[in-house]
Order: sequence, then structure tokens, then C-alpha cells
Amino acid sequence: MWKRQFGIEGLVTSGTVGITLPDGSVRGPDAAFIPSERLDVLDRNDMVGFAPVVPTFVAEVRSGSDRLKPLQRKMTDVWIANGVSLAFLLDIEGQQTFVYRADGSIELIKGTTGKVSGEEVLPGFELDLGLFYW
Repeated sequence: MWKRQFGIEGLVTSGTVGITLPDGSVRGPDAAFIPSERLDVLDRNDMVGFAPVVPTFVAEVRSGSDRLKPLQRKMTDVWIANGVSLAFLLDIEGQQTFVYRADGSIELIKGTTGKVSGEEVLPGFELDLGLFYW
């Protein structure tokens, strides 16, 4: 709905889709957005297996079995370091959300209310934390 409403072209993926990042690692974020202009430069061979493409946005969700510190390192050392512009780490256990940006800034939103914005990376996108955290 968000893509259609704001005329955004690209691919929204789930954790079942793996991609090859510039550092050579293959990852599958819980959710990601890859704009059309990044997909359009791929050829047919790139689409077999794990495409070499960097999403502009990723989201990771901390489940009860995940440790927070390794996930925080993953956000900076994997996603942001490889060119992701905006990343959300949704910490269900701690009822907090971390927003990572390409400029290196990290914002912490405590609690389960409010909204987090897709900023200029995902124009018009908002995640209502009250609907996400249960």
C-alpha cells in the first residue's frame, strides 16, 4: 500500500531473500527495500542465487533468543558499512527501537508508542510502534 500510495518503485523483501553485499557476505534481513534503480542495473545472471545489491533500507527484529549487542554490531558493521541508508532494529524484548543512519547517527526510541519515519529514504513511510510491539 505505501509504495502505491507514494508512487515508490522497488522491491520489498522478507527474511527469506538473501543478497550479496559489497563485502562478500550473504545476508537476509527481516525486511528490506531495494529501489528500482538499484535493481535495473542487474543483469539476468545477477538474479540467479543471491543478487549483488544493497538495499536502501533494512529492518531487523530482535527475538527472545537474540542477544542485543551482536545485533547492534550487525546494524553498523554489516548494513550501514555496506551502504544501507536507513536501518531499524526493533527490540521486542527491550521494548525499544534503534534507528541507524548512513551518517553514523543512531537514535534510540524507548517504549512501544509513537511512530518511526522512513525519512527521505522511504518517503511517506511510517511504522506505528503501537501496532508492532504487542
